[in-house]
Amino acid sequence: MGRTLGIDLGTTYSAMAYLDERGQPAIIRNAEGQKTTPSVVLIEDGGFIVGQAALNQAIIKRDLVARCVKLAIGDPDWRFQGLSAVEISAEILKKLKADAEQELADSITDAVITCPAYFSSDQVEQTRQAGELAGLRVQEIVREPTAAAVYWGAANVSPGENILVCDLGGGTYDATVLSVEAVDDVVEFRPTGTTGSRELGGKHWTDKLIEYVRSQAAVLLDPAAIGEHEFEGQLADACEQAKRDLQRTSEVTIPLHYGGRAERVSVERSLFETMTEDLVAQVVDLTMEVIDKATEIRAGQGLGPIGWGDIHHVLLVGGSTRLRRVPEAIAGLTGHEPISTGEEDTMVALGAAMMTQETMTPSIPRGGLVRKKAPGAASGGLIRAVRICERNLGTKVLKYKDQEPYLDNEVVIPMGTSLPADGRRDDFATSVPNQVYIDVPVVEFDDYGGDAILDSYRFTCPPNTPKNTKVTVVFEYSKEGVCNVTTTDQRAENVLPCERVPWEEPRPEDLVAASAPRAVVMTLDTSGSMSGAKIENARRALVERATELIDAGAGDVQVGIVTFASRAQSLCDPTTDLSRIEAVARSLDTSGTTRMDLGLQAALGMLRKAPDGAAKDIAIITDGMPDSDCMTATVAAGDAARKAGVRILGIGLTVDDPRAVDEAFIRELTGGEYLMVDSAGGMSDALGRLLSG
Repeated sequence: MGRTLGIDLGTTYSAMAYLDERGQPAIIRNAEGQKTTPSVVLIEDGGFIVGQAALNQAIIKRDLVARCVKLAIGDPDWRFQGLSAVEISAEILKKLKADAEQELADSITDAVITCPAYFSSDQVEQTRQAGELAGLRVQEIVREPTAAAVYWGAANVSPGENILVCDLGGGTYDATVLSVEAVDDVVEFRPTGTTGSRELGGKHWTDKLIEYVRSQAAVLLDPAAIGEHEFEGQLADACEQAKRDLQRTSEVTIPLHYGGRAERVSVERSLFETMTEDLVAQVVDLTMEVIDKATEIRAGQGLGPIGWGDIHHVLLVGGSTRLRRVPEAIAGLTGHEPISTGEEDTMVALGAAMMTQETMTPSIPRGGLVRKKAPGAASGGLIRAVRICERNLGTKVLKYKDQEPYLDNEVVIPMGTSLPADGRRDDFATSVPNQVYIDVPVVEFDDYGGDAILDSYRFTCPPNTPKNTKVTVVFEYSKEGVCNVTTTDQRAENVLPCERVPWEEPRPEDLVAASAPRAVVMTLDTSGSMSGAKIENARRALVERATELIDAGAGDVQVGIVTFASRAQSLCDPTTDLSRIEAVARSLDTSGTTRMDLGLQAALGMLRKAPDGAAKDIAIITDGMPDSDCMTATVAAGDAARKAGVRILGIGLTVDDPRAVDEAFIRELTGGEYLMVDSAGGMSDALGRLLSG
């Protein structure tokens, strides 16, 4: 059958573990007898050397040695010796697989691989691809803090408690809050907030030391040494060792050699900590940020905020948490003494090994489920690591600000949602008449980092699709981080055909070009019953909604005004001139009866002047009904408008007499696009809702 590995694919060092004969996680030493393997690859003569042997040659073959490749996962433009980060990462995994097979005298077929908590779904998928290139069947990609929390927390944490995991590795930092809950005889470890940085790790402390010693070398030795490959390699190795020594001693001496000369640079711990205090501050800031994010996620779940008093354990993970100032700063921030287990380098791999177990009971989904006795756990001590949507998952929609078009993110599946999950939005619509297709990019985003486009779908619209046709968009997000998207035309209830396409961010001018013109004729009842508060609020509604339409339309939306009483008046042809619209609105007065048929005819005549291809709307506001002898003519005018491609919207005012407006008639006239309003002050909001629909 073959064995399954738990693998911590690290930035600077990687580790692997398995479940031994007793079902307990155990570290597997590599071929060199070490618990960790340098994540370093030497590429030479078409072959690969991985691990310590590659690191040993990093000085003299600097241009051939790839280091910290994990930081490039997800970057489509990154290449080293023509290879991608996925391909080089696969070589590291091949080394781990081969060493494990040698150590265990058994084949390795499967793996659970870890990744940083902040990794996007695209980066998660590329980590999976690296495992598959290495010849592994990847059961799951697990977030590193979750793996560490499961390993340590299984025997140390009770349901109802919260863990803060501070994971500072060689090149990355994660801060994650996890809640521990008992659910149906299973103890769940559930992330409730994560922040992180791919540019904050132990190497950055080393870089600070290198920068300082390099400046001293330019004075003590020769400026020509700076940038010379062999000297830089020696400097990097010496500073890496000095960084570690400074955690145990108050001063180190770093030897420098160049051009036959030898010098020494002394560095006191206090100086080192001063020059790296900005990095410690970043750790503190991110750790503070995770509490805010956890609170935001909990709010979305209807739960109260979380504070430092709600944290029961602070767990240190990653070798760089041995830097003295890091646990000190975390303790000062959280009020908790951080837990240092001595397994900071291997805890993630051990947790990943625990998650290689198969399902213990048929009723519980496979994956992330282990059997280990835990406080509060019911029969068998089952533990499950829950995966959540770490960031909002959504898409981009067209909006306007100050008449300028832009794309904005809209959430479909909120961050914090347990996976797998489905998300649905029914309020999206086409933006132009006769729209040919709808692009739905899948975007990960939050308030703590940039957007990540995971995929892009193009859905084909039926012929002659009107502007503002409502569509339903459904996201299906799997536990493995794969999102599938479907879109349905709400008019015909048809699922639209689609294809995956590369996403290209449109230019603002392209968005403007994609916005077809629109003409709206506000058609207002000015019969005698509309006097007083009704006409005053009608004036305000006309001006407010005209302003909103024209501002949002970036010059492509025009508004006209028609009134009807005993006769109809075309007061203002469709225009973008708000001052003209305001002047007409101020002049409105009331008298006479309700000749709605004449108002519709006048509005339709006005819309015949609209540009070809424009979306055309008539918005009727009335507090009464046409006389019985005009009813047939009104219906005929409505039919003529719809045949001409005009949408009719209606607001029925029932302020003084609920029976004054026949709702059944308004429904028939508008095809169901109407609102009944019992307050004159609610007229503007109702009109806005109809016009944006």
